[in-house]
Amino acid sequence: MSSPASQTSAETTLPRVAVIGAGALGELLAGRVALAGYEVVLEDLLPSSLRRAQGGIEAGLADHAESRQALARLRYASSLHEAVSNAGLIIEALPDEMESKLEILTTLDKMAPPQTVIAITGERLSISELAEFTYRAGRCFGLQMTREASPSLQITRAEQTSSSTWEMARTLAARLQLPVREIPDRPYAP
Repeated sequence: MSSPASQTSAETTLPRVAVIGAGALGELLAGRVALAGYEVVLEDLLPSSLRRAQGGIEAGLADHAESRQALARLRYASSLHEAVSNAGLIIEALPDEMESKLEILTTLDKMAPPQTVIAITGERLSISELAEFTYRAGRCFGLQMTREASPSLQITRAEQTSSSTWEMARTLAARLQLPVREIPDRPYAP
């Protein structure tokens, strides 16, 4: 496994990762992604959620040798525009509800730079169906992290996911240093 300092050109295509939603999943992902060497902006509209997540991330990284560097790569934002304006990857970490996902994906699609990739979280929703609501369906993939004592990662290739986006998903997954499963997309299950 390469260290964050020895990034390949594929990895340097993600200079900044925006994590949208500072709930339990967003907090966990933001900390892990920062620990993996990426600049991270964690966004939530509620300042209290950002404060709670900041405390959780600091506590979660306390036992890691590289916690100081990871925390230095992490910023907090209370507006979507601030979070996504320079993002190479956006990780949407909202509750698994169709209406919430559609609303945030259409908003992110309008606000983010055209080359930005969007990782969609969710266990019950079809990544392919959600990606269709953006103008960047080829730059969307699914990402789910289990919140167990021993976390693992699942990545899902939507029908439209381009090869370069899938490579980006695999690179990110490898850098997170968690067990990874590539799972097939599934139809929406309300």
